[in-house]
Amino acid sequence: MKRHLMTVAFLLTLVVLAACTGMQLNSQSAMGEHPALSEQEMLISCSDCHRDSTPVITTEWFDSTHGLGNVKCYQCHGTFENLRKTPDMEKSCAACHANKLGEHTGNSTCWECHAPHRFSYAD
Repeated sequence: MKRHLMTVAFLLTLVVLAACTGMQLNSQSAMGEHPALSEQEMLISCSDCHRDSTPVITTEWFDSTHGLGNVKCYQCHGTFENLRKTPDMEKSCAACHANKLGEHTGNSTCWECHAPHRFSYAD
């Protein structure tokens, strides 16, 4: 029984890796858009594929206040139905940081002063 479970787990891992590899290879669009995902692929956590396709960003997020606070990718970047590479400050950031946006003056974005995904001050 244990061997059977290990085999199933191994095969499932291969399926997930194959899906992630396929998405990575297909993500080279000129617009920087996310590749189309099947309904099954939409059930996979963003970090499962982005750990391999964008490891620096994933590590920055994981070690950041947002990562430690368990803020998920979709909370800033939307879901598969409304995915956006650049978050909308009024819709995404303001949900948790309305006080900071209220203090903000000018036309700059959060990530012009704070390093994206780390959210420390930019180097």
